[in-house]
Amino acid sequence: GLLVLTTGLSKPFRRLEKYAGMLTEMERHVEETHVDRGDTQRSVSVYKDIASACSVVRRQKEMELEVISGGVRGWEGEDLANMGEIVHMGSVAVGSEHRDRYLVLFPTTLLMLSVSQRMSAFIYEGKLPLTGISINKLEDTDSYKNAFEIVGPMIEKILAICQTKEDQQTWVDLIRLQIRNVRVSSPVPTSPARPTPPTHSPTVSGNSHSRPWSISCLRPSPPLRFRDDKISRNSRKTSERGFEEDAKILRVIEAYCTSAKTRYTVNSVLNPVSPPHEFNAMHRIRTWFME
Repeated sequence: GLLVLTTGLSKPFRRLEKYAGMLTEMERHVEETHVDRGDTQRSVSVYKDIASACSVVRRQKEMELEVISGGVRGWEGEDLANMGEIVHMGSVAVGSEHRDRYLVLFPTTLLMLSVSQRMSAFIYEGKLPLTGISINKLEDTDSYKNAFEIVGPMIEKILAICQTKEDQQTWVDLIRLQIRNVRVSSPVPTSPARPTPPTHSPTVSGNSHSRPWSISCLRPSPPLRFRDDKISRNSRKTSERGFEEDAKILRVIEAYCTSAKTRYTVNSVLNPVSPPHEFNAMHRIRTWFME
């Protein structure tokens, strides 16, 4: 199944090489005054260019496949297939000695390879993380043309010379684009935000709704005073005894007021106009205590 698929996909590329020869043979049998002679000549040139471009792309993909499949001598890192898809790959001349090298651009890494003497395998030469490099396009000089340089704080300057202006511009644009993508995708370390102290809102004791007044409101409650550690134990006992005496007096007054209130309720049913004297006494006691 795989062989049939591969053969079927490669047929158009194999036929492209035949089209130019077939059109050239047809051109020989076309008269010079024929209306289609000019188009036939141009079609021969077009198909030659298409076949040449397809051949270049095919060799490019074969080299990328060889690198991804692990055919690199001296490589000891992670599997190259885990570094992502190859963005661009091509040959350049490096340094003033014009050493032949292959640059392989991954999404986050720039790999430098050389070729063995028998041209049978790639050899690992170096790896440059894109986060630590930058690229500069160089103007043409007497020493080199179509060149760019790779610089970084942790590496020596690398001079790369391309074959054409198009290759130079392609490398510069793609490397700069990947550097920007890496810097955008990498998180920027920020200092952790300090937790804000909780705001202390004043609390309101008791229920929000008002309750009717009752005799129990006369019961004593401990005073709202701050604790003083200098108060002696004797003074605390004295104040506690005073609170107990006040509580006894208030319980007597509460019992008297309760009985008077009961009698007033019964008498108010019989004679609702004139209040009894018990209610007046309870009212006077309550007023005196509130004062």
